[in-house]
Amino acid sequence: SGSSIPMRGVERVVCLLEAGHLTPSEPLGDLLRRWSPVDAIKVYMAAGLYERVARGYVECALEEPDGDSAVEIVVQLLLLAEEEDFDPNLQGIVQVLLQEKGRAAAERAALLCAGAMQRYRRPDLNL
Repeated sequence: SGSSIPMRGVERVVCLLEAGHLTPSEPLGDLLRRWSPVDAIKVYMAAGLYERVARGYVECALEEPDGDSAVEIVVQLLLLAEEEDFDPNLQGIVQVLLQEKGRAAAERAALLCAGAMQRYRRPDLNL
């Protein structure tokens, strides 16, 4: 199938990253994002690009059809943000999604984020 060629490329890139032959960066994360959002998040994390990490988590949550599982992905982001001491800026992500993916995606993201904040009990993270 056509998708196996990019996947082999992704595996090669991940291998090179893990071996220290590539430097984690925004362009590299962006390149991986299309085929492997999870690996892209790892690259953004290693590069200290927390805004991209947060957006990657929310985008993964949007792809998850099960609402409860989708909320749990955002909860994982909130836990990571607390652990790594960064602001996930959920409101900013929802605004970007509204511009790039439209109202339906932004509304679902806002609902998922609100559900995650309620489950995580972080009312200080305004949405």
